[in-house]
Amino acid sequence: MTTRDQVARKRAGLVLLVAMSVFAGCVRLGPPRPEVAYQADVRIAVVGRDGEARAVEQLTEFCMGGLRRRQATIEGVDVVAIDRPDLNVSWLLDPEAKVFQEFRLKSHVIDAFVPPDPFGPRVRSRFRKTGMDEVGGRAALRYEVEGDRIQGLAWTSQDGVPIRFEGQMAVGGSELAVEVEYGEVQRGLQALYLFAIPPNYEGFAQRTQPVRSRRDAGIEHAIRRLRDEREWRPSRIY
Repeated sequence: MTTRDQVARKRAGLVLLVAMSVFAGCVRLGPPRPEVAYQADVRIAVVGRDGEARAVEQLTEFCMGGLRRRQATIEGVDVVAIDRPDLNVSWLLDPEAKVFQEFRLKSHVIDAFVPPDPFGPRVRSRFRKTGMDEVGGRAALRYEVEGDRIQGLAWTSQDGVPIRFEGQMAVGGSELAVEVEYGEVQRGLQALYLFAIPPNYEGFAQRTQPVRSRRDAGIEHAIRRLRDEREWRPSRIY
């Protein structure tokens, strides 16, 4: 191989590396991770072919450092779902019965009990940044979303907080048109106990996941403190 060929090959390799870096910067696996903690009201609508919302769910979402909690009243039943990527689990809580179920974080079994979640951890998707729009008077990053069970457009704030999604999602074996809209976003630290199982739930002491991180130890300490001081009196929090 001549020196000229070696130089040409090195240049081609450099061009490929640059192209891969640019591509990686535009496309990411899964939704952008929020850079801030927040609480938000979320409206989820399943849309019919005529464009009318056929089913609408309202819920409250809490997020901090990758931990997520969503709570809603669905057909008169209170439901809480907590995603803990640091433990690789999701918990489904029944506040009335004071019981919970534990699932692997990526398990789709839990999807049968909760509203569609295009920004959640169980949707295998690619988010490709395509520009910026104004959504509800706010500057928003626009993404094309593609995956095994999802296709559409998503918008987030520049610090990664979800704003809107519209597209198709596979839910319970059916492909549905889904619109998700975030509102009343309040940025700021969230209480650690929001992302843990309350100590008065059946099976709390026997749950399968041990404390694995300093963050989880802090959550356990916060729960014990609340219990000891008899201050477990959430208002909108189950």
